[in-house]
Amino acid sequence: PVSVSTTAIAQGVRTHWRTDRTPLLRLGLLLLATIATIVFFMTINTRGNWDFVLPFRARKVVAMAIVGIAISVSTVAFQTITENRILTPAIMGFDALYMLIQTMVVFFFGGHTLLTLDPKMQFGVEVAIMTVFSTALFWVLFLRSRYSLYLLVMIGIIFGALFRSLTNFAQRMIEPSDFAVLQDVGFASFNAIDESLLGVATVLVLAS
Repeated sequence: PVSVSTTAIAQGVRTHWRTDRTPLLRLGLLLLATIATIVFFMTINTRGNWDFVLPFRARKVVAMAIVGIAISVSTVAFQTITENRILTPAIMGFDALYMLIQTMVVFFFGGHTLLTLDPKMQFGVEVAIMTVFSTALFWVLFLRSRYSLYLLVMIGIIFGALFRSLTNFAQRMIEPSDFAVLQDVGFASFNAIDESLLGVATVLVLAS
């Protein structure tokens, strides 16, 4: 009986050790694959133009890393809070609010104004507006405990639909040239990265 129990304990320890090691092994393999992908991206088809290629591609890598960290952390946190693996933070309407801000600037001041705005000032104003909106939205949950989390999500869905409707309505009334500017702004591109905002974005992501 003693040998049987000892064997069972040893098998349990080995199984537990393998179970604990599996996530670390997967993370290690993903880390190695990520490093290999970055090295491949930084060096492929350089043709000796290292002075131009390395800084240009490094900006893209940093931007993609910041975006990836921000999206993954916010998505996991949101899905953990809502206990739902299908919902994402996009359902709260923040992306629709961003497009509404851009559309209102073009609607009232023209596309040229949007293109000539100082990137830092524009970034600061947009972050401030979205922070105020998110604070007001979450105030419903944190200061009024009788409301549920599902009500908060429903309010976010309603506001998102409202923002998209206002955006579509305003876009139908602007000039075609201004609409082209909005379309360009509405699509994220890693080929047009403002270096002055990378540091600020990195600090904000790490702080949050």
